[in-house]
Amino acid sequence: MNRRFGTIIALLSLIFCLNNICYAKFCSSCGTKANDEAIYCEKCGNKFGLSSKTVKKETGNKILLRHDIKVGTINKYEMNSIAHSITKQGNKKTETDIESSQVIEITTTDKDTDGVITQETKLLEGYTKTNGKKQKIKIDGSSIISKINNLGKTIFTTGDGENGNLNFPEEAVGIGDTWTIKMTPNSQMPIPLEMTYTVESIEKYKNEECVKISVISKGKSNTNNAYLTMELEGIIWFAYKKCYIINNELKSNMNLIDKKSNLTMNMKLSINLLSSKLTTK
Repeated sequence: MNRRFGTIIALLSLIFCLNNICYAKFCSSCGTKANDEAIYCEKCGNKFGLSSKTVKKETGNKILLRHDIKVGTINKYEMNSIAHSITKQGNKKTETDIESSQVIEITTTDKDTDGVITQETKLLEGYTKTNGKKQKIKIDGSSIISKINNLGKTIFTTGDGENGNLNFPEEAVGIGDTWTIKMTPNSQMPIPLEMTYTVESIEKYKNEECVKISVISKGKSNTNNAYLTMELEGIIWFAYKKCYIINNELKSNMNLIDKKSNLTMNMKLSINLLSSKLTTK
């Protein structure tokens, strides 16, 4: 499989299935809040890679969303993805089907006086299946430790970059409220993305009071003779009283035209993240 698309699949899993939805802008280095148009942090000089724009509609009740999860809470997630790609290079055509399934455990181990929580994330089990050939993911027992403030901003992590949390606004949100996120391209994600989120409803889902959020996104890039387009849509259910994602469903369609290697590729991807068990000590 083309390495460019492999990287995008991994990043989409992180961005959407672990739901790094950014509403307020904070410095990833020192945690300082900045205005939406800021390029550099005034306190430490760190460059921002994400900007957001918010449109508010005053309709119905508003809910103040916070990461106020109890210490000792353990959440297990099942993350499943299915991808189908068609690659053409010259007269050669290749079709690839990829399935992946993982079980992830997130434990909240501490909360300080400022409301910053510490979480430990472990991969418990998983496998990948390529064109019917199944392979188990090796589990080495390692974990990622992260510190997250009550708005969902990662203050510290032993992982690679941002931890995947919902980042909340300081103000409450209600039905019809919409915000847009612009993510600038980088070495890992060579395409700018503009994602629009809308609060669709406040409803009971799997016996929990939830905020239901829809997301749509389009992006395109044309660099080094390679033209890449991407379209995404999804639904997120967030249990706002217990502070966790219950379910997230994402579908995407990606197209690549690489003139230099005379290659074209189309990939359709669906990802589902479902909370399978929540326990509190």
